[in-house]
Amino acid sequence: MALTPTAGLAAGSDTADLIREAQQYDIEAFTPFVRRDRVLALDLYRKALDSQPDVTQRIHILHRMAELNSNPYLLGPDGTPDYDTALEHLEQLVEIAPSGDPRSLRAMTLTATIHERRNDIPSAIRTWRRIVDFNPRTIEAPASDDHRLAPAYRDAMAQIASIQSAALDALAAAAERFEPSVKARELQRIVDAGSNDRMVSQAQAILDRLPNAERAWTLPPEFDDAPVAEKPAKTVAPMGRVQKEPIDQQAAAPPEAGITNRVLTALLGVALVIMLVLTIRRSVRRT
Repeated sequence: MALTPTAGLAAGSDTADLIREAQQYDIEAFTPFVRRDRVLALDLYRKALDSQPDVTQRIHILHRMAELNSNPYLLGPDGTPDYDTALEHLEQLVEIAPSGDPRSLRAMTLTATIHERRNDIPSAIRTWRRIVDFNPRTIEAPASDDHRLAPAYRDAMAQIASIQSAALDALAAAAERFEPSVKARELQRIVDAGSNDRMVSQAQAILDRLPNAERAWTLPPEFDDAPVAEKPAKTVAPMGRVQKEPIDQQAAAPPEAGITNRVLTALLGVALVIMLVLTIRRSVRRT
């Protein structure tokens, strides 16, 4: 299920010929003795896209166009990214790719990466979450005696495992960048779902390494599948005072913080009593 745009095509196919020609100028193709030309490659890919390609060809074309429009390395020093166009191409790719196709997960990976480049962390988190939440068990395995499809199935499963593992690490990093509590809640959500043993094990391992103060956010887990909200701006009350949020909207403090506060309060009380006793003694001696 790798990207093989010309596989199974007739030699005289116009679409296949356009793709081959575009690949010669595609910076990622590294064709020997051919001048790299991103603009020309994009133009040829557009022509191939208009030539009624099949699904496999269309997936390849859309992915390469998205890369050429968004990857800083491919843009060169004078290139300007066109993230909106790249996201449109990737959205089309995900729509036409078969369910469970690793190419669809790769497209979502690039989508999340683009969101991070645009500093749109909530959208990146939502996209990483889609990759991690995909359940490979929904892909029907070929019959045991089907030796033709079995290798492709095993290869697809291996690709999905690799993509999801990287996506989970990226999800944790993006969530921590947004808010440390979101990272803990996202990881706990995966563990509680329990639909993918490999993802559960990896998420639990990351959770176990979190400091207690961060892990406290996961008890109980409150982060559901709703979209990640933008950080709310503070509202200003009349007279320029900051309006406090209602108690039920405030973040609960970790248990350790409450214990520490009580100890400090007790010590302060003891100190005040000692000072009061010393003051009384001095007054008695003077009289």
